[in-house]
Amino acid sequence: MRKILSLLLGPVLLSSAAYGQSPTIYLEASQCLGDHSGTTGLSLPGSQPIPIEIRAHAPLGAQAYEFSIPGFTAEAGILVTDLVSNPEADYAEGNPFAEGARIVFPTCESTPVMLYTATLFVLGSHAYLHWTVAPHSSAGPGTTCPTVVTCGGGGVSCVLAGGPRQVTIPPYNPSPADGATDVPLDAKLDYSLQFGSCTCMGVGCFALYFGVDPDPPLFFNDLCGSEDVPFPNLELKPSTTYYWRAAASFCDAVYGPVWSFMTAPPIAVEAFTWSNVKKRFR
Repeated sequence: MRKILSLLLGPVLLSSAAYGQSPTIYLEASQCLGDHSGTTGLSLPGSQPIPIEIRAHAPLGAQAYEFSIPGFTAEAGILVTDLVSNPEADYAEGNPFAEGARIVFPTCESTPVMLYTATLFVLGSHAYLHWTVAPHSSAGPGTTCPTVVTCGGGGVSCVLAGGPRQVTIPPYNPSPADGATDVPLDAKLDYSLQFGSCTCMGVGCFALYFGVDPDPPLFFNDLCGSEDVPFPNLELKPSTTYYWRAAASFCDAVYGPVWSFMTAPPIAVEAFTWSNVKKRFR
């Protein structure tokens, strides 16, 4: 089997279409934090730090976001630490988990952009809270929704709360191991990949990049579906260094690092002569 698909909840990205065309703010974490609908709440395990990212996506482009994320309080049994804004932002003020925050970028961002990173810690064994994005507490009179300054004329629109997502983890645990030597010429390629269904119901597609170039070319593009299609034979040569990487796509492409291995040298063959045969039977 050329890929090991873990049944543990793991990282899968949502496509932009899953959020519609409205600007959206959502959380990403190393594990599924929402219930399986992914929209009504966050289920947080206790007694462990949970690194998260606050990300935003404005498909039509935006530069500034003003919002708050209520409910993450000590009264609810949740500590928020290590809050850091995106260093590429021109301006950032406030705390999205407290009084609210405003963050401004130097250019129009039409692809998903990280706003803040933080760490959550549940004081008890478990916590569950409603997931929402609310207006900045300092927003002007009459404001009923968090806002985003869109590109192209500087218009302002509401920001929606998107379902929690999981941080991307590339394919890992390669076989042959990265840097391995004396690899047999009949070796097969394997790697591990985590995926789950709490964030995306996309169909899995897989690809393999392989060759002697340190930037390996596309070698095989798997069919998108549940059938486990084996990779073609590698046709390895002796004493050769090969480079490869795996890519998986559920709703977005996730690329693993470039791995390498060296095949075993050719097996020495003793010349078949009568003198050598006689030596064998003396």
